[in-house]
This record gives sequence, structure tokens and C-alpha cells, in this order.
Amino acid sequence: VLRPNHPNPFLHSTTISYALAPGTEPAVVQIDIYDPFGRLVRRFEEGVRSPGDHSVTWDATGLPEGVYYCHLVADGRAQVRAMIMAR
Repeated sequence: VLRPNHPNPFLHSTTISYALAPGTEPAVVQIDIYDPFGRLVRRFEEGVRSPGDHSVTWDATGLPEGVYYCHLVADGRAQVRAMIMAR
């Protein structure tokens, strides 16, 4: 489950939280951030994670304000959430 980032909107950095269901096997997790044009901005190589809550912090300093998309893939399932950077 990809949770809403916080804060959102954000100024320079935001925390991306996700959870892997309890009672499941560890899963390979990858988090990608895309700009509004579909270009990859950042890849978090999270690797294998155990069930439970996890988070990463994205520092977007130097990038233009606007909408970005967080794409989480875990255990063959994908979710996407929009994030807004406003200065």
C-alpha cells in the first residue's frame, strides 16, 4: 500500500510511506519518481523489504515546482500517487 506523501504539497522534501501486508513474504520494492512528462527523476533502489511500514525521504531541491508522480512496485503490484511541489 502506497500512502499519501507528507507533507503534500511540499517545498523541498517529502516523505513517501508504504506498507507491505503483515503475514506476507518479504518483497522486492522499487520506488520511482516521474515528472509530468513521464521522465524518471529519481529511483529509490529499496531492495527486499519485510512486511510492515517503511518510508523514504525525497529531496527535490533544484527541481522545478509542479506535479510529480510516485510509482511503487512491490511483489509484482504497482501503485501511483501524485505529489505537488510548490514554492
